[in-house]
Amino acid sequence: MTMYNKLEPSEELLQIVAECCNCLQIPLPKLKPVRKLPSASKTVRTMLEYSPTTGAFTVLLRIDAKMDYDTVFAIAHELRHEYQIIHKMFNISDHRESGTGNTIHDYNMQPEEIDAHAFAYNYMLDYYGIRMLFLPLSADVKKAIMQRAEEIRK
Repeated sequence: MTMYNKLEPSEELLQIVAECCNCLQIPLPKLKPVRKLPSASKTVRTMLEYSPTTGAFTVLLRIDAKMDYDTVFAIAHELRHEYQIIHKMFNISDHRESGTGNTIHDYNMQPEEIDAHAFAYNYMLDYYGIRMLFLPLSADVKKAIMQRAEEIRK
């Protein structure tokens, strides 16, 4: 994979997004390379923006993000959020962003985050043969992700 450092999406990125959208059967979102993600930690590589008024989805990707497996996982995770919104799987207004008074554990235990992690886990396994380890996450979060991943696979 290559370094992604320009203000136009690379062919590699476009291919990954198209492949993942096809897998989820969702429309391609707008892709917007950015220098900094709004209100996100320095380790976050990508983020999904959704406009309820227009119904538009935009995937923001840091221009300094390497196109590696972690970035592909992050893209699949964010595209699953698009799928969740389209299919009204969760109440968007109940979602609590990280850094808004909830702990990292509480953030990751939200059903929409468990589902997005689980989808991205399956996607990486199916398309790249990679098992993500979720090293920074607690044992109960990992267990919830693996249980949801099994449900999605059925």
